[in-house]
Amino acid sequence: MTCICTNGCADVEIDFIKHHFEKGAILTVFPMQIIEQKQVSENFSLTYISYTIEILQNILFRFSPEFEVFLKENPVFNAPEEIYKADVEFMELIKSKYEEVENIFRNEIIISLSRVFYLNIYNGIHHKLLKDKVKNTRRIEIAKTFINLIMQYFNESREVAFYANKLNITPKYLSIVTYEVRGQSAKKVIDDYIMTEIKLQLNSTSKSILEISEGLNFPDQSSFCKFFKRHSGLSPKQYRNK
Repeated sequence: MTCICTNGCADVEIDFIKHHFEKGAILTVFPMQIIEQKQVSENFSLTYISYTIEILQNILFRFSPEFEVFLKENPVFNAPEEIYKADVEFMELIKSKYEEVENIFRNEIIISLSRVFYLNIYNGIHHKLLKDKVKNTRRIEIAKTFINLIMQYFNESREVAFYANKLNITPKYLSIVTYEVRGQSAKKVIDDYIMTEIKLQLNSTSKSILEISEGLNFPDQSSFCKFFKRHSGLSPKQYRNK
């Protein structure tokens, strides 16, 4: 899914990294990525386009393998005005072709237009990054690796020291890096990920609260419930019923 903010602003998290989404910005999310809205202005509006996985694969067929990785690493892009206007026009054009249900070449036209649409986005982001020069590359890489480690070991440990050891740095330095890159302490990042995982399991599985607790390596169900209530204000049972 690709969204273009046409008014106002919003704060979102994509794969647990904060992004500010404002007028003129383009946001791209791929299947299996996690997006959560944090704050939104009253005048916020957007236009968006989304595809099934099969159609998206067709659109990106023969694109450089780096393309999808590039957009995943740069999901929100504050586009120059000319790119912003061009992409809004592309979305309107794709929409108009989608509505031509009698057009026997409708799918082929939409796929071709969408390829041009994404190439235009890629071109704009690429030149923007070359101009701006990403700073503090080492710290950004530590923060990215930290998130990947949480995704890999979240059901084993919730301790900052565990992840700092994996990164061969001190817990204090890890917290400094995550605060500078993400605006959160390392412990907050870990806890937020665990809370999201718990909520997903409460929402979308039939696992008992005890099973979820054991699967996430809590010492007992009581400590699991205390952790969840401390971060959400509700017990796991209250959250599931709600």
